[in-house]
Amino acid sequence: MKIGIARPRTVAALGFALLVGGCTATTVPPTSTQKESSVTTVVEKPLDATWQAVIDYAGTTFFVIDNVAKDSGLMTMSFGSNHPADLIDCGTWSFGNRSGPFISMVEQDGTPSSLQGKLNVLVKEIAPTRSQITVKARYI
Repeated sequence: MKIGIARPRTVAALGFALLVGGCTATTVPPTSTQKESSVTTVVEKPLDATWQAVIDYAGTTFFVIDNVAKDSGLMTMSFGSNHPADLIDCGTWSFGNRSGPFISMVEQDGTPSSLQGKLNVLVKEIAPTRSQITVKARYI
């Protein structure tokens, strides 16, 4: 069974801003400085079917499922990468004769970088045949 839920990767990319201090380069910062992002959607499925679809989907992603509590409708997950350029685009920068995507330039210069975060997924019944899914991401 497939339902229309927001891709966790998209949710994760929405609110992330990477800040690096002490640089002398010209930078174009990301448009958002949020550290948290959330998305809510309503699906025309009963709670049990929605919950099962969320569990099935989460199990196929790169997210690590930390906790599942069906009685409360809460699933917590974590995610991370030692190569953030695979997951985010933090604007561009220019320094001397070099320019390009900000995070790629940081990685090329050998600066240690990583992306770590947590997700809360809350599934709740709003009617016998309607469920609400809320996904909230926090970057740590």
